[in-house]
Amino acid sequence: MLSGDLQGPDGSSAAFEVFRLSTRYAVSIVERLHRTEAYRRLAMVVSSDVLDAYYVRYLCDRIRPAAADFCVAEYGPATVRRIDPTVIRLEDPLLSLLLREVWDAPQYEIVGPNRTSLECSVTMVRRFAQNMWNRIGSLFGSARRLDDPAAPFRLAVEAGEGVDRTKRSDLFWLQEGTVPPARLLYYFTHQYEYLKPIEWTRRELDRCGIPWMALRWNAAGRWVLPWAPAFVPAWTTKAYFEGIRECDPDDHWSLFVVTVARELLPEVDYWRAFFRAHRVKVQFSISPAHLMGIAQRIALDLEDGVQVATQRSFITQSWNEHSLRPQHVFFTWGDPRYAFQPDDFNSNKFLLRAGFTYEGASSSRVAQTEEIRAQLKAAGARFIVTLFDNAYGDFHITRAMMVRFYRAFLQWLLKNEEAGLVIKPKKPQLFEKLHEIHDVLREAVNSRRCVVMPGALGICPGAAAGCADLSVGIFLGTAVIEAVLGGYRGVHCDLSRLSSHPFYQWGKGKVVFDDELKLIEALTRYMYDPADEPDLGDHSPVLRELDSFRDGQASRRVGEYMGWLLEAFDSGSNRDEAIASANERYARAWGQEKVSRLIGRRIL
Repeated sequence: MLSGDLQGPDGSSAAFEVFRLSTRYAVSIVERLHRTEAYRRLAMVVSSDVLDAYYVRYLCDRIRPAAADFCVAEYGPATVRRIDPTVIRLEDPLLSLLLREVWDAPQYEIVGPNRTSLECSVTMVRRFAQNMWNRIGSLFGSARRLDDPAAPFRLAVEAGEGVDRTKRSDLFWLQEGTVPPARLLYYFTHQYEYLKPIEWTRRELDRCGIPWMALRWNAAGRWVLPWAPAFVPAWTTKAYFEGIRECDPDDHWSLFVVTVARELLPEVDYWRAFFRAHRVKVQFSISPAHLMGIAQRIALDLEDGVQVATQRSFITQSWNEHSLRPQHVFFTWGDPRYAFQPDDFNSNKFLLRAGFTYEGASSSRVAQTEEIRAQLKAAGARFIVTLFDNAYGDFHITRAMMVRFYRAFLQWLLKNEEAGLVIKPKKPQLFEKLHEIHDVLREAVNSRRCVVMPGALGICPGAAAGCADLSVGIFLGTAVIEAVLGGYRGVHCDLSRLSSHPFYQWGKGKVVFDDELKLIEALTRYMYDPADEPDLGDHSPVLRELDSFRDGQASRRVGEYMGWLLEAFDSGSNRDEAIASANERYARAWGQEKVSRLIGRRIL
């Protein structure tokens, strides 16, 4: 039984309760860590607000399996049996001791891992082998080195979504007159699926005159040696451990602080060496707040650089792991509430409203969308719906929900000969694994009124929405919001029943439904006479909150700002002066109300 298929205490998916519990216990533990000398000493070496963000994220990731077990035991049906229904097991023995002290469900006992000494030894050997493998690059050096102390300052871009600007791209903001391509450094840490074929990505970078390099083996393809520092630095690591005394083995709280610091600080030193060697003063990444991103932010703090990111997803819940944003500067599409939730463990930052940042990619596939629409019209479709799915697993969107979603709309198509469907999978490989719908999908495709969008990976939802009269997305996700910002109608099919979402307050039965059959009934009425459902899919009440500009110039605003940062560093400014200068220019250009600052829970 998956926690996401259960209902939590408020009637929504129990997966939300898993996130809430993980965050609550992580925060409780970090508050206790504040009392230790080890943590206070670490906060003197590393900015305290960013340090809190790192430890909270570290703990959330490791507490989440225990929180999921709790939800299955607490909210699951009686037919679900666990080996011991009163025991919650945690794989980290040290963390299990800490969690036990803040755990407030006494009917369940927190215990450590049930592993043999041999299994523990194998795990240690694997970790040692992985660390050694990661260090091999330093023995061979790198095929691509840009270490030049006389070079101008650079803007580093982390590879995540690729460089194809007809899709979502890491370089959506790069336009003429913003940042010279030669001053960029595009680096690969992993070979994400959006970067494939990796050879094309490398050729496109070379064609555009953008320097690039790999930082991990195989990250940029075979035989591309990773960059590594000429020596393994330990600036931050030494600064901490030289000033801290040996921990009492019975002091689990201090021991945990030091254990995590042994993972964090060497990574910080690695990124300090990388930024220093390549004269990086500005780093841009589309990634959420993973641990590596927070380590990069800490490194930039110590190297007087700036970390910049933009809103990538539509977020409205503080339980969501994406709500932690460690960057110094963060661009939102509109109201910051739809980008993340302020909390005590979100690092202080500047928030700049830029508008929807992927408008260029959304408008670049007009010919493809017109061709698909014409194909469906020729087959007899009078009313066309685009379906957006999402990744699924043991969280708020489960496989069972996805099957329900697709099966309902495919059966609707087969019953209505004037209907057409365009399916835009977020992850085509996951979509293909939904064998439960293969038969009905085959029948729908054979009707010629259903098209699975080819090459869907990375295509912006706004482009797919152009095929249809109305778009429907599972959950309260980003895809429908992107369609709406492109000028189309969109409806959220929220099978997770997240009734606390603000859209329920004004839009239930209009833009959000928690029952797929009721949604289809409303959609069918709209198909035959739009006047019967005039508000269906209409997000007019919140459009200005979702996108503060709606002028298609967001990408230029982001690019110009990062160019202003580089100009300030070139003139001798430090980080705070560079941000202040760029903020002032941005406020003059777009309005003082478009620049705000997050300090703790307050947006000023």
